[in-house]
Amino acid sequence: MSGEQFSSNAEEIRYYIKQLLQDGAIHGIEGMRSYVERHSSNSAKFTTGMYTGAIRDLVRNSGGHYANPVRGGYQLVQEPIVKSAGSELRQNVLTVIDNTCESLTEACTINIIGLSQAELAVANKVADLIAYLKSAADEIRQE
Repeated sequence: MSGEQFSSNAEEIRYYIKQLLQDGAIHGIEGMRSYVERHSSNSAKFTTGMYTGAIRDLVRNSGGHYANPVRGGYQLVQEPIVKSAGSELRQNVLTVIDNTCESLTEACTINIIGLSQAELAVANKVADLIAYLKSAADEIRQE
């Protein structure tokens, strides 16, 4: 399928990820990204956010056919998973936390040479915030 036949970048990303997930195995985000990069001539313009959104929508809109059984791992399931409202809430919250941590990390990925002490203090506060959010996410996963 050529890139011109897709209505969006997310649709193209999902197309190739669905191909990969046909084996029923759990695949990580980096493995899925690598697969898309090998098969799509448009992959150079796909951002991390595009992958995140495409994968999230694939799981969310699949009627339980695609699942996120472990953190960062996705798979095609033979029997659709019926989610309770509580598990859907938990997954939605965890997705927001994971996306927030990723965005904060990307925002702080800069050259620190020449930063003032105040700017470095902001970076340290962000690092503390990310650690807190990850800890809270781990607690939510264990409940």
